[in-house]
Amino acid sequence: MTAAELRTLLPASVIALEEAGMTGRISFQPNGIMTAENSEGERDTGRWQVTDDNRLCLKFRTWSYGDTRCHTIVAAGDTYRQFNAKGLPVGSFRIVSSGAAVTDRQTGRRISSGPSADDAATAAGSRRETIAKRETIAKKDVDMIMRAMAKNCPSCNLAQARLAGAMLIGANLEGADLRRADLRNAVLRRARLRNAYLPGADLTGADLAGADLTGADLAGADLTGANLYKTRLEGAVLHDVHGADFTGAYR
Repeated sequence: MTAAELRTLLPASVIALEEAGMTGRISFQPNGIMTAENSEGERDTGRWQVTDDNRLCLKFRTWSYGDTRCHTIVAAGDTYRQFNAKGLPVGSFRIVSSGAAVTDRQTGRRISSGPSADDAATAAGSRRETIAKRETIAKKDVDMIMRAMAKNCPSCNLAQARLAGAMLIGANLEGADLRRADLRNAVLRRARLRNAYLPGADLTGADLAGADLTGADLAGADLTGANLYKTRLEGAVLHDVHGADFTGAYR
């Protein structure tokens, strides 16, 4: 998203944030102040800003040790995904309320920060069209980022990642969360997938020759047509696996 889009979206809005296994809500005030509360009831305050290079920066008083964290935001439907400077996904958020009424600090009167009803209806139609186009572009961008990071991403959260046909020869995905990931026809020869979490993953037609899946959880995964020649599967969870031909695999 551009700086202009973020500066329009966030003031007087409340977001539901999911990041690093934590959830919470952040309220953005137009004056750059923010208040937040996480799922454990802990609260903090801080400042937010949007930079001219299209990044959203948050600085809490105590959370994250008071460090300023800046992320690029990619809109995908009603979900907004956060990416750090290295292009890695670090979280996502949804808009809980937008354009809420704010209070004039001098008069104490509540004023609306939103558009008129007619303007809102026109803007909504334009916004839906823009979001549909942006979502298509965002999905392609996210897919490209996922494919690039999956080449060396041990312990990463890649759940439900769209990696069909990805070239991941020798990739390091040890301990990665790939539950329900789309890995159809992916080339994973000699990939390191020790202790990876793959329940429900679609691995139909995947090339796993020589891959190390020792201790991996493949419960319910679809391995129809997958190449498992010399694939290491010692200690792997294989119950309810579909269509697997273990000929030549190490079990």
